[in-house]
Amino acid sequence: HRGKLSQYYFRPGDRELSSVLMTNLLQKYELIHGESAADLKIEFTPDMNYVERRKQDGKRVTKKITIKEEDDVNSTDVIAFELPFTLNGDPELMSVAYEAGIGEKNSMGFGMIDLAVDSKNQALPKS
Repeated sequence: HRGKLSQYYFRPGDRELSSVLMTNLLQKYELIHGESAADLKIEFTPDMNYVERRKQDGKRVTKKITIKEEDDVNSTDVIAFELPFTLNGDPELMSVAYEAGIGEKNSMGFGMIDLAVDSKNQALPKS
C-alpha cells in the first residue's frame, strides 16, 4: 500500500499460521504464569476439507466484522474465520488456548474456541 503499513489477516491455508498462533499462545502463557514457555509446543491444523466444501458451496470461512467506535465516525474492520481445526501439543498451551482464545483481539471476543463433542458429550475423534 504505497509504503504504508497495513494489517495482514492470516487465512486458514497460510503456512505460517500455526507458528504465529503458537508464538501468540506462548506469549499468553508467559503473561499468565510468569514463566518461560520456550519448551512448550502446539500445532494448529485447520480442517482444509471443510474450507474446500465451503468454497464449492460458494461460501466463505472468513468474515469481515466492523467494530464501530462510540463516536460512530471511526471504525475498525477485523477479518475473522470460523472453521473446525485440530490443536495438538502440550496440555498447558491447549488450556491457555481454550481459556484465553487464540490469535489477536481476544478482549473483543475474537479467538474463542470450543471442543467438538458428540451427542453423548464425548470429544469427537480427529477426522
